[in-house]
Amino acid sequence: MRNKLTKALCIIAVSNPVHANYVGVVGDVVGRDLAYPGAGWAGHTGVATAPHYLMRPTLVLQAMSDAPHIQEVSIDNFKSQSTYWGSRGGRIPFDYKFGRWIVANRVVQQYYACPAYSYTWQWKDGTITADNKPVTCALFRCDTIVNWAYAFGNYSLPTYNTVWTTPAGVYNSFPLNTDLLIPERYKDHPVMQVTTNDTVDWVSESNLKELNADLFYQLLQNTPDITRDQINRLWKLFASNEVGDQVKVLFYNYLVAQDMSDLTDDIIQRAKTEHGVARHQLLLMLQTIYQGKWNDKNASETQSIINYFKELQHEELDKEDAGIIFRAMATLAPQDMRKDNLNLIHIDKIHVDIFRLKSDPENELSYVKDIIANLDDPSDSLLRTASYKYLTELLINSDLKLFSDAGKELFRTYLVQKKMIDHTQSMLYTSAYVEFKAVLNAKSLNDIPGLTTSYMKSLDEDTRQVTPYGFSDFTKNKLNFMSKL
Repeated sequence: MRNKLTKALCIIAVSNPVHANYVGVVGDVVGRDLAYPGAGWAGHTGVATAPHYLMRPTLVLQAMSDAPHIQEVSIDNFKSQSTYWGSRGGRIPFDYKFGRWIVANRVVQQYYACPAYSYTWQWKDGTITADNKPVTCALFRCDTIVNWAYAFGNYSLPTYNTVWTTPAGVYNSFPLNTDLLIPERYKDHPVMQVTTNDTVDWVSESNLKELNADLFYQLLQNTPDITRDQINRLWKLFASNEVGDQVKVLFYNYLVAQDMSDLTDDIIQRAKTEHGVARHQLLLMLQTIYQGKWNDKNASETQSIINYFKELQHEELDKEDAGIIFRAMATLAPQDMRKDNLNLIHIDKIHVDIFRLKSDPENELSYVKDIIANLDDPSDSLLRTASYKYLTELLINSDLKLFSDAGKELFRTYLVQKKMIDHTQSMLYTSAYVEFKAVLNAKSLNDIPGLTTSYMKSLDEDTRQVTPYGFSDFTKNKLNFMSKL
């Protein structure tokens, strides 16, 4: 989690866990203190995973404030950052091994949906629409991504889609202690207390000096049905008065999930005066606005955003701001986009190539070669898996027409050099590989199920049984897997 607003994240305490008697499995939740002085109790959670779903977990899927915002790290790395709480499970029956696969799959799906990091309980799942528009970006925090991972069948957590979700609340909602490393949680530890029952209406010019991030977070929680009038009042109040940086960032981040299109010009003007994390949240708000207007790229709000981003693209941008700017430019104004030395993470480089390809099909092979060059990053074991899944969905949504035969041949040549099973990659890598290979070789969408079945014949029985659970909904439907989930 980002080293801002950390004290505002968690109200529910983590009880001192009893040392585990149950074997840890893929899908367990792991927890630790937040690695921030004085705010450890706020907590951080992730989902335990492994190179293979039947292996003992050695990895953690987590949402983080640093890009890429969905990450996979070793459990040792997770534990080493701060006091480790331990691991818990029992939400999914132990013998429902495929359910644990689905949990991990739902997290990985959000990796390629340009996720942003949330400081509040608000979340959005990223989507690729059926008409093949660019990705609508996701929004998650460490606890809300765990909530999302379990939101299928009858396995939703009690913290799912509530304003009271916290990392500790999510961790405590799992009934059994498991044995993924020895927990170190102390019996007595500080807990943030509920200090007010007031709503955001309490905030006024006379008490702004009393307003800190802890208090403002609680005021927002106490106003779950916040109105647009209340939002506008706070917007004007914060614009005309001195407000703490953490409070501003929290407010801006809260608005990322709202429709603020009527304030587009105000947001742009404020972004021109802000820096760092505060400006990043305002850029995320502008991203939400233009992504809500895919069908009207000539809207005045969209044009204002394009003009502002044209200016910003020539600044020295960090990777997170650059991702917002260049994904937008490649989508909305590719002819005006800067082309050289883009400071982007690998998945955003792939996004930008895809978006530019749509407006510049004559240079398709150059874009495909650049995508392939960005598919491998030794420091990111999710990149290849998520990219295969992303490209697969794009091909399916375009009736296999996104790439020409020549473009597909470049991808097929690349895949020949890769193994179908690679334990240095994500647990879902084999599923992603098999389906991507199928869509590249299919002559029509109806060919995909047969091709995936054919490719899986070389797999051992356990892997062959579980691999289809990592396929796209389209392919699972064709294979009659949806009824089993």
